[in-house]
Amino acid sequence: SAIKALRPGGLLVYSTCTLSKAENQDVISEILTSSSSIVPVDISGIARTCSQDFTFAPTDQKCSLLVIPEKGKAWGPMFIAKLKKNHEYRKMT
Repeated sequence: SAIKALRPGGLLVYSTCTLSKAENQDVISEILTSSSSIVPVDISGIARTCSQDFTFAPTDQKCSLLVIPEKGKAWGPMFIAKLKKNHEYRKMT
């Protein structure tokens, strides 16, 4: 898995092109719950910067964004989350 491959201090960006909570927020929640070495990285500022170009749905995680497709536009949906591996971590099994 990508998490096992991360070095301490390494960053992981998880992205999908679906609106499915099971494939988006639930995956991130499971990672954060199951691994004490992984921490969320706040990316909420991206939504403020890009709010004129994209419509965002609220998520319950500051480490994730969900872009909602708009009629007549050539994108969406898009889910993005950013995680970081702590410098001190336990080996995942």
